[in-house]
Amino acid sequence: MPATTTACCADVMGHFFMDDIREASWAAIVYVCALQVVASVAFLWKPGLLAVAVSWTLCIGAGIFAWARQRPVDLGLSQRGILLGIGYGLTWWVLTQAVLLALAFVLGLPLQWPVLTGNIGELIDQLLIFALSEEIVSRGFVMAQLYRKLQRTCGNTTISLTAAILLSQILFALVHLPHRMVEHVPAAELMTNLALTGASGVLFCLLYLRTGNLLVALAVHAVSNVPSLFSGPFSWHAKNLVLVLTAFLLAEAYARRFRNTRSVGA
Repeated sequence: MPATTTACCADVMGHFFMDDIREASWAAIVYVCALQVVASVAFLWKPGLLAVAVSWTLCIGAGIFAWARQRPVDLGLSQRGILLGIGYGLTWWVLTQAVLLALAFVLGLPLQWPVLTGNIGELIDQLLIFALSEEIVSRGFVMAQLYRKLQRTCGNTTISLTAAILLSQILFALVHLPHRMVEHVPAAELMTNLALTGASGVLFCLLYLRTGNLLVALAVHAVSNVPSLFSGPFSWHAKNLVLVLTAFLLAEAYARRFRNTRSVGA
């Protein structure tokens, strides 16, 4: 990550919001990472319910809030950010649909309106349970805490932030291995699949860093996990290209409009 990327993560006063979060102990960080792995392995035994229970009670509740003494604001969650995050998510979804429909019209492809029936419940599960827990743990806590530890050690913001992103998202990818096994992903495709998962985690990190609002990353994460919400007869690659471009375009507009003061906790 070049220095310009670090600069774009700060507000107009040159302030980097993650320098203000409470720093957790290494023991708490290791505990949260270990419980994240346990929750992932539990998914092999009883997909869904057990993994969610471990993640929310032992990892987030006991580890992040109780042991590490993190406040919601330390995790990129604030009262002001809730409405802004909802606004971002809705605007981004509408923008994505508009771009896909416009492309279908220009290319002469048959138009398909967004398919919502049967997906609303899955989307709510992602927003309130699965994607939310992953964002809190991986981006809100692990990535941020690794940055604080590395920054205090080496003193170089660019190196610390780059290393924190890469290390946290490698873990994010690896804990998805049991999920891919349950989904019976062929062995030949497994490494590519995990690499794409890690790359998506990096994108979520950059969205969070640019906006200072974890709910922005949550919105993109949750909706991207429900691909049938996207319209138009396009390939997976084309849809995801539109998804990424519109997400970052809107994140840049968000940052310019709402990051004129410290974003987190404002």
